[in-house]
Amino acid sequence: MFGNFITPILTFNTPKLDFKYLWEKGVPSLPITKDLVIKNTGPLQTTIHLKIDPPFSCPIEKLTLDKEHSDTVKIDFDPGMK
Repeated sequence: MFGNFITPILTFNTPKLDFKYLWEKGVPSLPITKDLVIKNTGPLQTTIHLKIDPPFSCPIEKLTLDKEHSDTVKIDFDPGMK
């Protein structure tokens, strides 16, 4: 038996997301949201599971991308989370 194993290839619109929060007395902290575009540049459909730890969050846990397709994922940062 022989097989060809194909590694998924994903590209992102940015190599890292930076969140900047400046604390001000008497001003409530609000979540900061950034968009992350994920593109499947591999030859096969790819499914990924997003595991994001607090104080970061994402409304999507599972994402399936056809080849050469992309999707935008919103990543939230809650500076008020303890």
